[in-house]
Amino acid sequence: IIQPTIVAYAGDHIRLEGGVNIRKYYGKNEELDFRAILSARLKFNDNLQLVMGTLNGHRHHNMLDALYLNERAVFNPIENGIQFLYDKGSTKADLWLNWEQFIRTGDSIPEIFTVGLNFRQKLVNNESGWDLALPIQGIVMHEGGQISDFDTPSESLVNISAGLESRHVLDGRISNIGWFGHYILYKDLREVNIHEIYSGQGIYAGVTAGTDESTLMLGYWDANNFIAPRGNPIY
Repeated sequence: IIQPTIVAYAGDHIRLEGGVNIRKYYGKNEELDFRAILSARLKFNDNLQLVMGTLNGHRHHNMLDALYLNERAVFNPIENGIQFLYDKGSTKADLWLNWEQFIRTGDSIPEIFTVGLNFRQKLVNNESGWDLALPIQGIVMHEGGQISDFDTPSESLVNISAGLESRHVLDGRISNIGWFGHYILYKDLREVNIHEIYSGQGIYAGVTAGTDESTLMLGYWDANNFIAPRGNPIY
């Protein structure tokens, strides 16, 4: 993957970006895949930004892999739509809409879009080096459209996650340790779907240890009737 871009600033509050994402798989006799990058970023103040066009997406969303597959950065490298970014002290938020498939009247394909939210509130940050945070994450995937004609039923699938995360900074070779726990829900907002599974839940917990260069994680996952349309299929 090669992604050359040009960035221009119009004053202190507007940033424009243009370029191209070029992708090639080894072992596949196919042409190069080109995708345009066009983005405008408006900075309202030091805390709030609006992104239109190509989003600051994928791993930058910092979502759980169970909800939003990290490898989408390879398989679907460009997200286009609208995004709000908020960062003020102990509060961070990323709200976005990724418009994946556009339709016109009479098309034989469905419209597809994903709405995501990552909200993180730091609850404790004491002098001992421990911090405690409340992360809330959500994904809504819609596939349908009233103006197109396609064979499969429409889908409106929702994932919501809430939990606690704690991290402790150390001085030695191991620079940090931590733990996390998340409760995740799945819900289909439609009355009929191809999976015939309309609600479920999962628990995701674990511990972490990291250096400045890497992180080791040991996790536990337990779920029942759980579907995450944009998550890692292993979950």
